[in-house]
Amino acid sequence: MAVAGSLTYDTKLDSKGFEKGLNSLESTVNKTVGNVVKAVAAISAAIGGITVTAIKSYADLEQNIGGVETLFKSSADKVKKYAQEAYKTAGMSANKYMETVTGFSASLLQSLGGDTEKAAEVSNMALIDMADNSNKMRNCNGIDTSSLSTVLQNKITLC
Repeated sequence: MAVAGSLTYDTKLDSKGFEKGLNSLESTVNKTVGNVVKAVAAISAAIGGITVTAIKSYADLEQNIGGVETLFKSSADKVKKYAQEAYKTAGMSANKYMETVTGFSASLLQSLGGDTEKAAEVSNMALIDMADNSNKMRNCNGIDTSSLSTVLQNKITLC
């Protein structure tokens, strides 16, 4: 077999464009990964904060339920029921309701001769009335529960 000739190709690839594209892709991937890492860190921090708040709220709830059960004894369920409705009736959380009620209930119970049923009703009425007055006076901060507790802790005399 005879060879009639040969063909030689001289090719030079200019890889600058390819390298530029790869560098651009690498830069974009690095930025995206960096943003994803930052987002995951922020989400983790938020979840951690929510978890801490949830645990604290639950601990407060347990503490408040214990106080209500200790002070109101057989009427504790009534106070807990009022607390569950407090967001509607008094504009406060169940925790805040129970915390406020237990803050002045010792004096109230003493004034009522230990009548836990009556104390539960009077406490609820006091908190609802305070919320109504707060709303009428356009108090943006809600009920000033510390003032209410101070007044009720001092000397409660009921007719």
